[in-house]
Amino acid sequence: MFLRNHGVITSGRTIHETMFYTYHLEQACKTQSLFNGNYQSLVLPSTTVCQQAVQDLLTFEQNLGFRDWQAWLRVLDKHDIQL
Repeated sequence: MFLRNHGVITSGRTIHETMFYTYHLEQACKTQSLFNGNYQSLVLPSTTVCQQAVQDLLTFEQNLGFRDWQAWLRVLDKHDIQL
């Protein structure tokens, strides 16, 4: 959920799923910002393509985001950063 003047609230069934959604939302926002800087017309794919992409993402793995979460924890450990 995007909150005007307050940022974003992201949720998931687990902490690693929530982090997965947050990371990919940030990447999507960066992509859109970079695209908007080019002043070109945006051509959106069909609704069917978007729905299939969402379905593919959500069924990619059973424990969505767990492998990513483990990788992020290893990065934090490598740099001696505590949560």
